[in-house]
Amino acid sequence: MFVSNPESIKKEKFYCKSKNLKRFLCEIKNIKYISRYIDKKDKKIVWIFLKTKELSNALAEWKKNKETGNLIFPKE
Repeated sequence: MFVSNPESIKKEKFYCKSKNLKRFLCEIKNIKYISRYIDKKDKKIVWIFLKTKELSNALAEWKKNKETGNLIFPKE
């Protein structure tokens, strides 16, 4: 589901600027983002995900992998 006006959704959202984290969430964990935009300050793409249990578990796994150096994608 892609949403053109994500501010209209009342659920909590997670904003992601990391290409590698976005790839992990979308390609490895098969979690879809609901929208994206370009940050006017730094010109980076920001992907918006709905906060769910599945997303929380994936973020915890990402954090653990980052702490142990067991990264799926190399740092950019």
